[in-house]
Amino acid sequence: MPEITDFRIFAEVALIRDAYHVRKANPFDYMDSIVRMVAGQEQVTDYRSYSGLPEELRTPHLTHPRQILQKGGNILTADEKKIYGSLQGMFNAKPDLAICCGQELFVYEAKWTLGFDSEQLRRTENIAAIWAKLLYRDLGFSAEPVVKVKKLGLEKFRPDVSWEALYTIACDVYPESDRSRQALTQAIIN
Repeated sequence: MPEITDFRIFAEVALIRDAYHVRKANPFDYMDSIVRMVAGQEQVTDYRSYSGLPEELRTPHLTHPRQILQKGGNILTADEKKIYGSLQGMFNAKPDLAICCGQELFVYEAKWTLGFDSEQLRRTENIAAIWAKLLYRDLGFSAEPVVKVKKLGLEKFRPDVSWEALYTIACDVYPESDRSRQALTQAIIN
């Protein structure tokens, strides 16, 4: 079995939001790039870039990007509302798990007891695409990674990885007294 040496794990990942805070002193290139990608994802061609918005919507100390839709209600066109609404969702969303391995980025949506929501999965795919294109260096990659969005959940919801499979692994690896194993045991039993 080959040794895995280039491996990073991130939980509850808010990379788009966190990268904005790092770049907040001069956010225009960063935000214009994201808006351009979101416009492509939403199939919108007629819109104003972030730097083209009125000052009250693009000035960091006046408006956070997740507030543009709310504050720009009368100023934004219908297509811009679609873009900035999607952008708001991305700033509020946190995919549950990101695993970086070699040149691959695995992004997981996890559900303990519920099924998967198609809109949430679509948003996760869009977020992961932005990470891979614009923020791959922030994740420790030297070039754009291959992205794979996966589901982690109970077997009955047909996930890519099941809690039951993780439970089996935990039983092989951890003693009964381990808290992670105990949590998985309770999740699987209930």
